[in-house]
This record gives sequence, C-alpha cells and structure tokens, in this order.
Amino acid sequence: MGITSEVAGFVLRTTYDDLPPQVVHLSKAMMLNSAGIGLAASVLKEGTIITQYVQDAGGTPECTVLGKAFKSSAAHAALANGTMMHALDYDEAVLRRGCHPSNSLFPTVLALGERLGSSGKEVLGAFAVGCEVATKVAAAGSLDEPESKLRESAWHGGPVGGVMGAAVAAGKLLGLSQEQMEVALGIATSTASGVRANYGTATKPLDQGRAAMNGIMAALLAQRGFTAARDAIEHPNGFLACFFRDAPVKEEEFIPFLGKPYDVISPGVAFKLYPCGSGLHPSIDAVLHLVHQHDLSPEDVEEVQVGIAPRSQGLLSFARPRTGLEGKFSMNFCVALAILYRRLLISHFTDELVRDPHLVALGEKVTVSVSERSTVQVSRPSTATIITKDGRRLVHRVEHARGHPENPAKWVDLVEKYRYCSQGVIANQKVEMSIQLFGTLERLPDVRQLAALLAGHPGLGHTGPSD
Repeated sequence: MGITSEVAGFVLRTTYDDLPPQVVHLSKAMMLNSAGIGLAASVLKEGTIITQYVQDAGGTPECTVLGKAFKSSAAHAALANGTMMHALDYDEAVLRRGCHPSNSLFPTVLALGERLGSSGKEVLGAFAVGCEVATKVAAAGSLDEPESKLRESAWHGGPVGGVMGAAVAAGKLLGLSQEQMEVALGIATSTASGVRANYGTATKPLDQGRAAMNGIMAALLAQRGFTAARDAIEHPNGFLACFFRDAPVKEEEFIPFLGKPYDVISPGVAFKLYPCGSGLHPSIDAVLHLVHQHDLSPEDVEEVQVGIAPRSQGLLSFARPRTGLEGKFSMNFCVALAILYRRLLISHFTDELVRDPHLVALGEKVTVSVSERSTVQVSRPSTATIITKDGRRLVHRVEHARGHPENPAKWVDLVEKYRYCSQGVIANQKVEMSIQLFGTLERLPDVRQLAALLAGHPGLGHTGPSD
C-alpha cells in the first residue's frame, strides 16, 4: 500500500453519510458561489472566447455550459465552466493550501453528474472528497505550515492539486474500482501543471478549467482500461518527486490526515466578497472602513499607507496595471476603487478603468510596506493609514477579511452574491429556483434539474451583472 492506493481507498470508502454536516454545508456554499461566478464570467471576453472554443470543438451535446444555449461533452463543458468560475478571481480559497478547489471540482461533478443523472447526494459526496484530495495534495509535506511549498517553486497550486481532486471525484461518480481509481490518479499526475507567471492573464483561470477537463479525461480513460503507474504519486519519478523535490513527503505524515479533519473545516475555507486577489482583501476592508466611517471623498485624501504581511507581498504584482486582469492583483488600483466608488464590483475591473485618470491619480497616492507580521492564526493582517488634506491621520487594522473563517460569510451573503453575479445572464425565476436547489441539494434526485437552470437560452440578450 502506498499514497496513491491509500488516496484511492479513502475516496472509494467515503460516502455522503460519512461527511460531517459542516462539510456538507460548506460544499453547497462553494457550489453556489462557483456557479454564480461562472454565470457572471460567461458574458465577459474570457468567457466568450473559451465557450466559443468549446462550441467549435464539437462533441456530444450532453452537458451544460453555464449561461449558454448549447451543450458539450463532459470534458469540454468542464473546461469552459472551470475557466469561467476562476476568471473573475471572485471565488473561495482554502487557507494555507494555495488552492481554490471548487473551480476544478464543481465543473467536474456538474458535468458528469448531468451526464450520468447523479443524485444530489452523489454529487455532494464526490465534490467533498475531491476537494479534500485536491487541497491535501496541493500542500503535501507542509500541512502544518502557513502556505504550500508549491508557492516557493512558482507553481499555481490550484490546478496542480485540482486535477488530482477532479480525477477522483469523476472516478467516484463513475463507480471506478480501486485499481481504476489508482490508474486515474496516475493519468492525472502527468497532466498536473500551472505556473504563477500567468497570474493577471486569462491563462490563470484556464489552468482551473484544464484541471477539471483532465480529471474527467483521466477517470474516463481509466474506466475504459487505459494504463498508468498505480503508484504515480509516491513513485521516485512521480508526482511528489516533481512538485515537492526539496520537501520529501512521508506516507505517515499525509494519509492519516485525509478527512481528519477536512481542510474546509480546518484550516477552513474563505469566500471572496471582492472580485480580486485574496491577498488584497484585508487591506480593502481596512480602507473601506475608514472611507465609510469618516465619509471620505477622493478630494479628502492626501496619502494612503498600506501595511501588509510578508505572505501578501508576492500577490501584489502590478503597481500600475495595464489591464483589468492585472488590476485584480494591484493594491494601488483596488485601494483607488475603494476610495472612489466605496465598493468593488465586477464591472470595475476593465482595461478602460485601470487607465482612468482619476483612478490612476488616486493609485499614485498609495504606498505599500511590509510592516505586519504573519502568524499561523493571522496570516495576512493589514493596516491602512489615510492622511487627509486637512492633516488627519486615520488608521484601521484588519486581521481577517470579510469571508474569512474568523469573519465568515453567511449563507445569505453568498445568496446575495449569487443573485448579483447571475443577474442579466439567466432569468430571475431560474435564479431563485437554483438557489433553492443548491440549498437542498442532498434531496435532489437528479442533478440535471439544477444544470438546466444554469443554462442560457437562444435569443436572450445576456448583459451580466450591473452596478
């Protein structure tokens, strides 16, 4: 028995009834969240390009493409949906894992669940164990550390772990045997990839869609008798040797922690309430607090000083963004948005707005320093200091951003976000019906009922979320 075999066994023996209630609740919340983001992105440039690509590729029309009036094969629908679910950087993150698992897992279980007519319980069970495998694998050898070792090697951890989770989730829905599940993991190891150099471009979300597509491919090939190394995770020339070369992973330091506890419980899952990089959120919260508390306008602001922790420094890639995607990773731009608009919306992250003279001028007033200290409990604190033109020095510190497990998003917050994201993409009646089905997913006999509500209709003018 090795790590690959043990991972496959964990997936196969874990049923919906074995899941802690908190895992079920968080799984439904993550799915609702991802669906809304994917719908919002379906009308954007990136969503249009990837869905046109998938439509041109053809394939059996059996699985829903979010917000669109056509269906595709399971693998291609998952590619499009996973890409759209991450295109806005508006998703969830599992703390200390460098991973957004639902972007790879929900497209996988939605597509295969629709193809197979799976029940809500079956989809929830596959999603939950897939997420657990994805996040644990992405942080192998560093489960007790502040962040995954993958980050040190420039890997994009989400798709690296995500394809492993997608493969086992797909395999669970397909009813693979132990041997077939091991083969699916072996195939998935050879498709795991994604580099941080592509942050701020459309390829970052594409990585998540590819993970979903490749996970489905791995499971379907294994079901058909394809071969792969059945010890590909722990093999001397396998997954761990490639991705964790400088941090050897021992079986006894990994396997006992699968589902004990689930990562979505501890270290926990954080939901984004702003459509930009998560490392910026504590700073945005701090600035918004001061703007609202003191009723500040852009004309009041002389200077903004933002103190961040070392862990956030690597996420602040663009002081002067050139595109809307780069703006999602720009402290200067996001702080400027917070001051000018007093909120951050999907429509703010455009190529036009990052060049807006008012926002550029505000962004020039922002300075960032690494003056905070990271701990395991408080990994990304931030202090914002706004110096006003009349000489006031206003200070506010945030330890946990809104949506963090220590400052959690409630179901009603995520429902409100879903309504915002899906407006103008699917009809209001379908929005409300889908919210109800997500909330009671464990009672749904066939997930096709939910998938049908997430599709677009020909002739309907899709506009997407508005201000």
